[in-house]
This record gives sequence, C-alpha cells and structure tokens, in this order.
Amino acid sequence: EVPVLVDKSGNERVLDVELNNYASPQFSPDETQLALQVVDGGSDVWVYDFEARTLGRRSFDSQGQRPIWSSNGEQLIYSCAPTLICAVASNGTETASQLVQGLDSITPNDQGPSGDLLVSQAQGVFRFSPDQAAENTLTSLELGPQTTEYAKISPDGNWIAYASNETGLFQIYVRPYPEIERGKWQVSRSGGRFPMWEADLSELFWWNINTREVFSSSIDIDNSNQSSVAVRFSNPEILFVSDHQNNGWPPIDYASETNEFVFIKDTNVDFEDLLSNQTHLSVIENWFEELAFSAPIDPNM
Repeated sequence: EVPVLVDKSGNERVLDVELNNYASPQFSPDETQLALQVVDGGSDVWVYDFEARTLGRRSFDSQGQRPIWSSNGEQLIYSCAPTLICAVASNGTETASQLVQGLDSITPNDQGPSGDLLVSQAQGVFRFSPDQAAENTLTSLELGPQTTEYAKISPDGNWIAYASNETGLFQIYVRPYPEIERGKWQVSRSGGRFPMWEADLSELFWWNINTREVFSSSIDIDNSNQSSVAVRFSNPEILFVSDHQNNGWPPIDYASETNEFVFIKDTNVDFEDLLSNQTHLSVIENWFEELAFSAPIDPNM
C-alpha cells in the first residue's frame, strides 16, 4: 500500500515512499507534512515531509494509532493505548506524554483554534478542555441520539461537522460551535462520513465509504442577523468515485492549498486482470483467401 494524492477530478499521484501498511493519513495545518499510521508488527506514527520527501518515525512503543495534528502543528496527538491519548512533538524533539486517559477505545478527532480537543469513544464525541482549572475537563457534546463520530471543527472555530447514524444511515451534520444547541443542519443526503472543511469555509467535503463517492457541498454563511448566524449548504455534488482503501480512522484528508485529497492505495495487482489487460485477440476473416492471394504459387503443383 502507498499514500496517494487525488484531485477533485479523481486524478491521482503517488507519494514517493516505500510500500508498507499505511493508514489514517492526515495533513499538517500548513499542509507541508503528512502524518501516517504505519502497521508493521506493531503500529506507530510517522511523518512524511513533502519538500524533503522523507519519512520519519514519531512514536516508538508499537501502539501509536490514528494521529492528528495540534491546531498549531507543533504536536502529534494519537491513541497510544486503548484508554490513552498521547502527544509528541511533531518534529521529533521530545518524548511522548499522556494527554487524555480514562475512556475505553478513545480516539482523537480534531483540535480547534481554541485548543479544545475533540475525541470519540464508543457512541459519542467528547470535548477535552486544555484548561486544567476547569471543573470538567472532559465533557460529552451530546451531538445525537445514536452514534456520532469523527467531529471536525471549522478553521475559524465557529462550526463543527460530524457524522451521525440517527436516521439509520450515517449522514453529515453541521452545528455552531461551541454552542451546538443554536442550530443543526443535515448536509449529506445519501450517506457520508469523515467531513473535511475547505480552508476559507467555501465548501465541505465528505466520503461515502459504502458507495465510494466523494461529495462536496458549497457553504453560504449569513452573518446579517447579529442575534443568530444562519448557514446554507448547496445540494451535494459527486466529485469522483474513489476505490481506495478505508484504512484506519479517518482514512482520508483534504489539502486546500493543492485541492487534493489523500487516500491509501492498494498496490496489489491481480495477475488475471494484468494478463487480460496485456492479451489482445485479433480476428482475421477470409484467412485462406488472403493467404492464396498473398503467397506465391508453387510451380511444382
């Protein structure tokens, strides 16, 4: 497997890295680096530098999974045990430290501009406050009556997008943040997971892993009413169909600078498919007549 970058038309380019078991690709805030989970015996967090074209290891205990970046890009935040979330310097200059503990199967989602860290556990999304003096540093956001997952805070910190299966099918929803009770909008129509914001808030993207379709919806935010803020989303548009792997969680991310998504591509080649692509059959009609016309006549006959 190998990470690939895919533009909005579905054209892909492969990263210059050795083949391995990659998962959970995530762009750094400045989009110059890519965090990856590498599964090789155990599982650890690595970072790919786009300019230097180098891959460097950041966790060393074989338990590093599902990395995300801190909002300033200085740390990598990842699951380091079933009940722990750790943080380590993204440039590799310090050892990992424990950040959140006490919830089973806890995984990081996103860190917003304010420093709030969103994490998922079981069926819900929780907010971890960086303010250690706060009465409750870990609180449930109570986003939906069923399973809610993978919440992403908008670049300006004013909105939250997430997936919920409250209708029986995972769909993408958006709410104001941090006052989520001020509104709720369903953005997807036919299913979706893993919402991704455009840097200027002009679009929201998501991937329907059942149909393999990547969707986009344009965003119109109305700030004219000072007592409330309204947001409108266009009808979802299919950008392309992705047959890439859904390795890790999340298995996709988006870079606004290059307008590209990152996926993990399975490089295993099916021999029968390869053979069929290389085998060509030509049919010649009236072969004997053509032969008699082209071949010289034997004078002994």
